[in-house]
Amino acid sequence: MFAPSIAIPQVGRRPMPRSSRKVAVLVAQVGLFAVFAVAGTVFFGLAIASPVAVPAAHRQGIALSASDLATAQHLGSMWWLFAAGAILSFGATLVTIGNLMRNLGAPSGE
Repeated sequence: MFAPSIAIPQVGRRPMPRSSRKVAVLVAQVGLFAVFAVAGTVFFGLAIASPVAVPAAHRQGIALSASDLATAQHLGSMWWLFAAGAILSFGATLVTIGNLMRNLGAPSGE
């Protein structure tokens, strides 16, 4: 009829210890924190670049071509998009900080 099955051990695959898993999650969260912080800073810089950069270039005596001015005007009209990206990135940074603090404060015997 039916023969009892024999458990075959998996070779080369061990379960990851809890401490290694926790360290891997913490490293990933720190990486996410850095990525979101840099992205938010870049988006914030793009949001304020056009109104600040063109007058600053004129004061410094830097000659700007018509295509440079057109590009600055086009990107400057999308300031709200960059501002939204900065807000979302900084919000994600705060959420990541909260998760990181929760994971650091969690007892190791979960």
